[in-house]
Amino acid sequence: MSSHVLISTLDSELARFLARGLLDSGCEVLGFGIRENTLGALKSLPGFRFQKIDLSRQNVVRSWLYGVTDVLIIDEGEGLLPRMDRLYEALIHLKSRIPRVLYLSNFRVFPESRAYAEKFPVPQHEGMIPEAAAEIMVANYQNHMDAPASILRMARLLGPKLSGDEDLGTFLKSLKKLKQLDLGLSGARQIQFTAQDEILEAVKILLGSEWRGLETFHCVSYSRPLKDALRQFLKILNPKCRILEHESLASKVMRRTGEMSSMARRFMIQKNLLPDYEWLQGPLLESADSNRLFRFREPDLKQLFLGIGRS
Repeated sequence: MSSHVLISTLDSELARFLARGLLDSGCEVLGFGIRENTLGALKSLPGFRFQKIDLSRQNVVRSWLYGVTDVLIIDEGEGLLPRMDRLYEALIHLKSRIPRVLYLSNFRVFPESRAYAEKFPVPQHEGMIPEAAAEIMVANYQNHMDAPASILRMARLLGPKLSGDEDLGTFLKSLKKLKQLDLGLSGARQIQFTAQDEILEAVKILLGSEWRGLETFHCVSYSRPLKDALRQFLKILNPKCRILEHESLASKVMRRTGEMSSMARRFMIQKNLLPDYEWLQGPLLESADSNRLFRFREPDLKQLFLGIGRS
């Protein structure tokens, strides 16, 4: 790989993980951020440069951007949009080649509990989350600058030692404590996540590819009906847990008292009688087209769940 990649912020664990992976692949990496003390050995790696800058308050010096072939935006939260504004302001005034932009988005850009294909545009509505508005900004950048841009939407993130999505981590830890599990309560729900290593592979493939216009991809390395997934997870996390294919009498009574009132649900979760499935109500990413490009392999669940086994 001969890319010279700018990473918009290295203040997240995922960004630093991707930076190390790209450097190992032969890329040059320039990173922005304000937490220099978190970089560790990254600062000593060949091909790495770091500029301590708060993009929400400071302008980018354009000379830093000369030679950059790709901009990787890894950011979230309320400061995302002003930071993108300042970065774009510098990019559009470059006298050299305008870099490609690759934005790491996520499943939360969609508001309803349903499945969305790769090419499904983010609906524009008042009060949208910053990540959804950022996707629209990327599309506008591509349109106005006539420079290639790409959006990579991720499912819930799971990395080594359980870094990533907090809801997913809490859910998996709750499975480790269960004495029995009522699969009858799971219904037709689906569980999805993206292994951290697969995000790196997807980013490397995109940086090494040629594309035109705006391309959108979905990064999902694990997607299963919840019942199938729970059986897999319990074999690793808690093989002594008794799996009930149908609702137990206790669960049935609790559910039917007001279709599982919030108080009853909290009680059952606290007593480790029922894992909380409510967090699964978020949107699902359909990834058939993207998987043909990325060729994701089945994640090593034992390795991913290693951090839970020690908790």
